This record gives sequence, C-alpha cells and structure tokens, in this order.
Amino acid sequence: MEISLILGLSVIVAVAFNHFSPAGIPLGRKITPPPVENPLPALQEAASDFPEADAVLVRQLAENGQALILDARQPDLFHAGHIPGAKNLPPDKFASFWRGVLGRVALQKMIIIYCSGGSCHDSLTLAQMVSRSGFSSIMIYRGGLADWLEKGFGLEK
Repeated sequence: MEISLILGLSVIVAVAFNHFSPAGIPLGRKITPPPVENPLPALQEAASDFPEADAVLVRQLAENGQALILDARQPDLFHAGHIPGAKNLPPDKFASFWRGVLGRVALQKMIIIYCSGGSCHDSLTLAQMVSRSGFSSIMIYRGGLADWLEKGFGLEK
C-alpha cells in the first residue's frame, strides 16, 4: 500500500511539474506543427535582384544572338511551344539539365528567363539557381509566354 501511495504521489507531482514547465511534454493536448512559411515574399524580394525584360527586348536579343533565352517550364509544355531559340531548363530538373544547357555558355552571356507568366514563379527560382552558378547578366521576362502570345509573336516547336 505504501508503494502505491508513493507511486501515485510521484505521478501527480510529475504531471503537475510537466504541465507548468515551459519545456513540458504536451500530454493530452494536440501538437500543432509550426506554420509553413509562404515562399512568395522571398521570391518577390529576389525578383528585385534581376532586371525585367519585355517581349520586344526578348525578341530583339534572341534574334541577334545577344542573349540565351531559358524557358523554366516543364519539358512537356516546352515541347508544345516556346519562344524561338529558347532552351528548356526547369528548376526542378536543374541538376540534371544544367550542363547540357549552360555548360558551354560564357558566364558573361546575357540570360533571359521566362515561364508561363502571371502567377508562375519558376523563372525567379531558376534565375536564383543560374545566378548561384556564376552567371551575372540575368533578366526576367515576367510576362512570360502569356505576354509573348498576347503580343502576337510566334512559337517554335
């Protein structure tokens, strides 16, 4: 009986201590995970690191070979139609695609990156990756393919 009494009091003291301790283990309370950070503010801040290009500039630089145009969309979308002369380099395939796309490109070469336009942020993500790879002349065509088509410019397949 004494052992039961001592054991019972120990459990009560331990639970009370745990309850009032800031580092206590949650007992009977639902554990909520930390909130997931919204990546959009970080992407918007990163966007200010890269100047913007418009459709006319993209077309001019692509036609005269002064810029490498990178399409950040997935390969199936790229093959369905892309800005003439563009190379495909989706951010999620950067590790396996980058050598084939950027391997022989001079680090000083102007690179213009686009995606679908609108709410697509793949171009910003890719621009950060390309920048970390040593390239310094990077522009974002924020209007992307939607703006390109709206301007009446053709696609390459």
